[in-house]
Amino acid sequence: MLLFYTLRRLIKTGETIKTQTVIWTSGVQANSIVKEIGLKLTKRNRIEVNKYLQAVNHPEVYAIGDNAYSTDEKGNGVPPFVEAALQTADVAAHNLANDIKGLKEKKEFKPKFHGIMVSIGSIYAVADIMGVGMSWLFATAMKHMVNLHYLFEVGGIESCIEYLQHHFLSRTRRKPLLLETLIDHFNARSRSYWLAITRIALGFVWLFSAIDKVSHGWLSVGDKLVSGASLQLIGPNSPAFYIWFVENIIYANPLLFQITITLTELFIAAAFLSGAFTFLGAVAAIFMNINFFLSGTGQLYLLLAHIPMLGGAGRAFGLDHYIMPYLMRQLRFWQRNETIKLKYHFHP
Repeated sequence: MLLFYTLRRLIKTGETIKTQTVIWTSGVQANSIVKEIGLKLTKRNRIEVNKYLQAVNHPEVYAIGDNAYSTDEKGNGVPPFVEAALQTADVAAHNLANDIKGLKEKKEFKPKFHGIMVSIGSIYAVADIMGVGMSWLFATAMKHMVNLHYLFEVGGIESCIEYLQHHFLSRTRRKPLLLETLIDHFNARSRSYWLAITRIALGFVWLFSAIDKVSHGWLSVGDKLVSGASLQLIGPNSPAFYIWFVENIIYANPLLFQITITLTELFIAAAFLSGAFTFLGAVAAIFMNINFFLSGTGQLYLLLAHIPMLGGAGRAFGLDHYIMPYLMRQLRFWQRNETIKLKYHFHP
């Protein structure tokens, strides 16, 4: 408010204040078109509506979101932000549907807000979520989570992926290292090249481990796990639940688990070396490394090396460069043509 009066005084007097930084904050107003359609307006051109979100002087017109001046149960004006827009849209859609169907029942707008968040730059925000105050990175993280929640409801998982790419991955984009006439893989983000190198190296580690198991009869003789000669399943620091599982489940079915372990390692190696479905390969590899830790034989650096593989390691020099866009197109078709249904639909 002080800034507002200061600027107003400067405009009137023509006075100049030298400064390097000026921060201007101001409210928003509804689109100017509402001035021309004969509806009763409040401040900032917002349409005055009743508890059913009907324009007070034209009940056949419904207004929602920033365009509507609605009130809560105490008569206070509802601020124009996303959660208010969604809730007013839900009420107006319900009432409009009943009007079309000839029903007299109407839903009242009773806002219930979970909180308010304000971004101040790209990494700083303040928030009040259900009475809990937040600031800095905690509020920023909550802001992104809320945005993803709304985007998922509107556009599905694809919109969420695009949002994450825009906010967290696009800043690492670099120009192609070679001529544009080279294969598309060289147009991938620079981080993908390093992930590809790590992915291939890890793929060979898993491949050599699987080949070693096959050569030692893991697929034919069920004595490798029970004897402990090839792989120690229980260590001195293994937790009690893991010891019980090994002694009662794995030792009772040794050949089954030997085959499962060997085939899992072959799957991880194939996924990493080909760059196809590397996310699933990374999940399997992390699961295997966690089991190694439970047995007391795991290596921390191997576990950490597999975590970046969850982030699109097959997009450069891998089949995921082609598979993932194809699957996204199929997902888009499925969402838009098979599962998207109107919440308020009408039957003739």
